Amino acid sequence: MNKWIYIVIFRMRYMLKSPANIVLLFIMPIAFSLIYGNLNFGEGSTAPPKVAIVVAQNELGQETAKLLSLNPQYDWVVTQFEEARELVAEQQVIAAVIVPDDLTVRLSEGNALFDVIVNKKVEQYIALANIVSSTSNNLYNLNGILQEIDETALIEAIRTMNNQHIVQVNEVTYGQYVAEQSSGGKEAASLTLTEESLSMNATLAIGFSIMFMMFALSGSAAIIHNERRDYTWQRLTTTPATGGSIVGGYITSFWLIGWLQFAIIMIFMSIVFGTSWGNLILLIPFVSIMILTIVAYSMMMATVVRSKKQADAVNSIIIVSTCMLGGVYWPVEIMPQFMQFIANFIPQYWMIQGLENIMLDQTSGLTSWQPWAVLCGISGAFLAIAIRQLTKEQRV
Repeated sequence: MNKWIYIVIFRMRYMLKSPANIVLLFIMPIAFSLIYGNLNFGEGSTAPPKVAIVVAQNELGQETAKLLSLNPQYDWVVTQFEEARELVAEQQVIAAVIVPDDLTVRLSEGNALFDVIVNKKVEQYIALANIVSSTSNNLYNLNGILQEIDETALIEAIRTMNNQHIVQVNEVTYGQYVAEQSSGGKEAASLTLTEESLSMNATLAIGFSIMFMMFALSGSAAIIHNERRDYTWQRLTTTPATGGSIVGGYITSFWLIGWLQFAIIMIFMSIVFGTSWGNLILLIPFVSIMILTIVAYSMMMATVVRSKKQADAVNSIIIVSTCMLGGVYWPVEIMPQFMQFIANFIPQYWMIQGLENIMLDQTSGLTSWQPWAVLCGISGAFLAIAIRQLTKEQRV
């Protein structure tokens, strides 16, 4: 055991001496956490995107414009037509919505109710187009109900809609919902509302931490190839340390370095962004399995490549491509269906899924344990290949 510990201490000191490892393990994940945390993806601290709205001069147009501008997703800037065109041309607003004076005529003829001027169809414009389209459909439906009544009744109906308070969406975590439902009776009906949800910036920060951990650990593990080539590894096997102590010491040292990185990221995001990591009793063993999977991959690659340069090149291709498919750079849901199917075979996908389940308290169903089983299977297979190669040095 003492020899095992000595190997662990030596390898950790060796890895932490490298400036490149320090950057990959600690500085880059913290930097990306700051970048994505400050972007905040529209969670309230940043101003909503601006939309210019040109209001008609008649009462119907004014009430209709008010109905549109009640949506809190956008900052509605009331302006004139020429100014609205300039704002769109200079990209100071994502689009301009024109509320025409002839709404009544358009309603009777079934034409488009609003004119929208857009320069570039950015992501925020998609939601805006849905809002404008939904408002148009609501007005057509309302006009159909009041078709036997004059324009005054339509104005009064829209005014009544404008005076109603906006009903917010109630959010609750899946775990809390299940807990409340299991209690039964009236307690389930009076479900306590929470705002606990995993933000996009937290998911990306976690994903990039996994990616940088894979780069750092795979690069460090690739040194094993040089040690085997120079017979340093073989000389270790002639010492009183057993083969199991040597391999176990290397694996443990890489695993501890990975845990050190993730612990720093957890503390940093908790203090700076107030990120909730969920149930630590589940989080700690899952992160341990996750890091072991990365270590197992790194050890396996160190035994199958022919040189450290080849290991660095192959690892770069594998890590970047699998991170793309596994949901590190963007949500898996936005990818084509066949790529979502491929993601089921990517370890990073199951790492992020497992962390999200724990952070969102979604740990009550059988599917929530799939990441655990998949990562255990992958790490076991990778370790079996690595240990088999490392314990048969007479063939090297």
